[in-house]
Amino acid sequence: MATTSNGNSKKRDGGLSSLAPRKINVQKFSEARAAELESLHSIVSERLNKDFRSKRNKRRRTNSYNNQPAKKRYIQRQKSESLIGQVSGGGDHETKITRRVKRRMELKGNPQSGFCTSGDGTKRLRTHVWHAKRFTMTKLWGFHLPLGLHGRGRGSRDVLKQSRQGVLLHDASYHIAGSLLSILNMLLEPSPSSHSKEVFDSILTGRSYENAMLYHLEPPVSQAIAPVTYMWRPSQIPKRRDEEKGGDGIGTDRPVSDRDYVDFRKLWVWIHASSFTEGYAILKVACQKQMNETGVSVDCFSLEGQLAKLEIFGPKASHLLQKTLHPATSSSEDTSISKMCSMEKAEVKNVADPYKEENVSSGAILAQFVIDRAVNPE
Repeated sequence: MATTSNGNSKKRDGGLSSLAPRKINVQKFSEARAAELESLHSIVSERLNKDFRSKRNKRRRTNSYNNQPAKKRYIQRQKSESLIGQVSGGGDHETKITRRVKRRMELKGNPQSGFCTSGDGTKRLRTHVWHAKRFTMTKLWGFHLPLGLHGRGRGSRDVLKQSRQGVLLHDASYHIAGSLLSILNMLLEPSPSSHSKEVFDSILTGRSYENAMLYHLEPPVSQAIAPVTYMWRPSQIPKRRDEEKGGDGIGTDRPVSDRDYVDFRKLWVWIHASSFTEGYAILKVACQKQMNETGVSVDCFSLEGQLAKLEIFGPKASHLLQKTLHPATSSSEDTSISKMCSMEKAEVKNVADPYKEENVSSGAILAQFVIDRAVNPE
């Protein structure tokens, strides 16, 4: 028994002696293996081109679970935006604002009239941010416009799907409008007077619009310029505040009464941006010629950036308009447009639905008051 126990103890002692020591002297260890470490370092440095920084795609966000950095960034962004507002107001600040914050404020800051412009003077639509997130943008006719590319174009497949099954809204505000009076017979083909009396009356009263081709004024250079859409401003559209001060009178933003209706007529001609310069110049010449022949004052001016043009496509377009727009009639007893547009359900039922296809003729114009939900959320 004793012999056996001594043998086992010897085996255990030998096993313990073969194990690694509990403590290592790093300095002696590195000095003993200095040549091996130097060769390993040279091999690694050659593979990394002596760049030992960790790659961006290999870095781990170890504090991603913590929302404190996000809160700090939000607070800094709020401070930067407030500083931008103070700087634009004329204040002197030495705090530097990041380019990212400046860019965001520049893209979201739509003026009351006109378009935002980039550094080279290219205009941006009011829907630029929405389009830039979903489409490939390009510069055309002085505007940043989205491309409807085929195949793998960003957003093109969804656009086709919505146009066939849902609703598609196209911002055509780059079609610029010019305002003028009766010179259409000299420049347009077919001219308004060539239509039947019923169609001609509906055009003059602003109940329908027409499409035509704009030509040069004189026969020697009687060449086509561009297709245009023209419409008389409806005769029963109220004035707005800026019209009383000499403005355009594009729409209305105040209570309506019978004494507010305009006593002169306006005509809007929509021209594509690619042909606007040439077409606008011809319209100005025609207005001047009309004034010289008749002695009646005829004004022609551009409404670029003051009128928006939205085109709605798709089988559900009528349903969208029914949910968005509500019919309203002029009344001197109402104190605001909000009261006029917030009609009771019983009253709305008594009014014929103007957005059903059987109730709307081709080319019809429906004058409506629209409340901006961003301003009046109720």
